[in-house]
Amino acid sequence: PALACVLALGGVLAWRSIPRGEETVGEASGGWKLGLSWAVLGALPVALVGHHYSAYYVCFSAAGYALFLGWLLARAPWPAVAAVAVYGVWAVAVANHVEAFRIAREIEERPGVSYVSIARLEWQRKFVDGLESALDRDPPPRGAVIYLSHAPSYLALATFGSHGPRVWFDDPRLDLSYITHYTLGDSTRPRRFVSFDDDRWAFYTLSNEMVDAMVEGETALASGHPAAARAGLAKALRLAGAGPTPEAIELENTYGLACYQTGDTAEARQAWQKALSLDPYHRGALLNLAAVLAGHGDFAGARALTLRVLEHAPDDPMALYYLARIERSLGNDAGADRAWSLLASSQPGFADSVAKRSGAP
Repeated sequence: PALACVLALGGVLAWRSIPRGEETVGEASGGWKLGLSWAVLGALPVALVGHHYSAYYVCFSAAGYALFLGWLLARAPWPAVAAVAVYGVWAVAVANHVEAFRIAREIEERPGVSYVSIARLEWQRKFVDGLESALDRDPPPRGAVIYLSHAPSYLALATFGSHGPRVWFDDPRLDLSYITHYTLGDSTRPRRFVSFDDDRWAFYTLSNEMVDAMVEGETALASGHPAAARAGLAKALRLAGAGPTPEAIELENTYGLACYQTGDTAEARQAWQKALSLDPYHRGALLNLAAVLAGHGDFAGARALTLRVLEHAPDDPMALYYLARIERSLGNDAGADRAWSLLASSQPGFADSVAKRSGAP
């Protein structure tokens, strides 16, 4: 920053030392008009609350502000110009270290694809270093496909797609993909599965046998074969171990669904409670357990679980729908109306679909 200030001040002083002719009225008025017009044009998307605000809009607006500021600084004394230059360098340094922002929603978010800040680059560096370390511990076979689980979607930007791992292991046939693209039984190429733990900010490898059992069980459940799904998911749970990994938590929840669909409600409740012991705010386990409790008449217990979902996601459509029905069952018509009104305003399409299907509210 100090060097940038020196260069900026030197440039300003050099610029002011150049002799100039008389400025015409047209030139004097044209600079600020063009600058302000371009600044407003670039800033317009900020006013569109639901619009996905992207970095290139900042560039559009910045060009206009630079034109306008330059027009002003050309007429200012050099101490004022130097102060503006120092302030600008400080402001850029602060802005580039912002770790969260609020644009369209009242929640804090980490910078996504459209925000390239020092903080975001630091996160991506950690992601890439963690991925390389995990793969170094268990190097993939030549020509393998590395499947990522629970990894940030923009991690592929940091690794430049598959090029990062290809350079690390000097393997031009190595590919990086996501686990959602994995096809069960595909033995044409070797495979390696790696998962990201957001709590520990670290990658760890998954066994091929565990992933195959997990995919097999989830496929059977989606195909309407809960007994086969239960067997496959039980095997995956044994291979996953007892640690609070994202895979183990998801497996407990899905295993509970398979048990419930086979009629084993007690085993289903036990699986969902196990998932909540690993992650107290797991959405699926909370809502599944709330539905079971409400089905057995425990509306107070179901309400407590549903409210826990809404603590982290106030606009969750299924949780709001559950809450409206539970409050109605508890005789709290005012609470039911509030929950339904919030659902109808935040998720009108979902509210309309459940109203048509179930006659709600």
